Amino acid sequence: MKILFAGTPAFAVPAFRAVHAAFGVAAVLTQPDKPQGRKHVPTPSPVKQAALGCGVPVLQPARLRDDLSALKAVGADLMVTCAYGQILTKETLGLFPLGVWNVHASLLPKYRGAAPVAAAIAAGERETGVTIMKTDVGLDTGDIFLSAALPIEERGAFGARIFKVTRAEGGERLTWLKVTGGELKVKAELESRPDARRAWKGKADQLRLYSGAKYNLINSAPPGTVCAVTGLADSYAGEGLGFEPDAASPSLEPVLRYRVILPTGCDTALAMRQLRELEQEDPMLRVVWDERLGEAQLQLMGEVQLEVLESLIERRFGLKVSFDEGGILYKETISARVEGVGHYEPLRHYAEVHLLLEPGEPGSGVQLATACREDDLAANWQRLILTHLAEKTHL
Repeated sequence: MKILFAGTPAFAVPAFRAVHAAFGVAAVLTQPDKPQGRKHVPTPSPVKQAALGCGVPVLQPARLRDDLSALKAVGADLMVTCAYGQILTKETLGLFPLGVWNVHASLLPKYRGAAPVAAAIAAGERETGVTIMKTDVGLDTGDIFLSAALPIEERGAFGARIFKVTRAEGGERLTWLKVTGGELKVKAELESRPDARRAWKGKADQLRLYSGAKYNLINSAPPGTVCAVTGLADSYAGEGLGFEPDAASPSLEPVLRYRVILPTGCDTALAMRQLRELEQEDPMLRVVWDERLGEAQLQLMGEVQLEVLESLIERRFGLKVSFDEGGILYKETISARVEGVGHYEPLRHYAEVHLLLEPGEPGSGVQLATACREDDLAANWQRLILTHLAEKTHL
């Protein structure tokens, strides 16, 4: 069975991942890239980013009803939609033998349409939910297959956004955040959101209200409070807590690379841990350990940042490091097809994974796909390999 998934915002990404993990998705249909920011840089939708990361082909027609040839070429048996953003015509619905199933963010038949969550909250509902339904030509009027209810949390639900991570003079790790909802109490147990970059749990040992270098300890932080929290070892800048999602990733990346020259006799492992601390505090700093050369490298934005970093390392850790002349961080690619072979051990059984690398269009990034027949390797193993490939940091 071939499945086509149609979705656009971040809300639809978990649905895409679930369908792809369980059955495999042949192609993704999403809205065209939209300009964002002051420079109006074309930015792919969250669903497109997730699809490319899994090696799934992406279709982005400006008006779906004007040209259905790309959809017909996929030859999908079933279409799953979740907040796609375009109306599906009767002709489009007729392309799929098993129909079109929609993931709708409310308990139908209540709150049909494009903003069901906001409508449920505005109406004072105590619960909302998700409905799986068959799409027809009406507005969310098809047959309901399945629904699951979720309680709507009180308006006082906790939410906060972390905007930086620093170290106090005594060495304590400080997580700076702004409380946007509810109340944060000292000794409260905090944990990452399910969609966070990494899972963690921690206790808010202290809530510090700073004024310059001095601070007062407070017992609770109401909405609007900006404070520093101790006791959180794995939080990161830009992370959302409670009902707050993570902030968007920086659109700029470091463009220069420098080799770190450590003092003679320096403990390399300790120095790397200290550099990692600085990396957590500055989202525009990348620390890389080159295993082949046995050296640490920094990726950053320019010489000014390098001078500040050199002074900070000496002041914080007592290390007088220096750097080589550095160079531009080029993102290179290959010019011809090449085959790579990797060692892989699923369930302790030795296996080899053969990867065919091919040059792509400039700016297309790394795209992952499989051309292996399921008769040769089951689909779940293929998806597992693609998942592990997507987890790697590709330069």
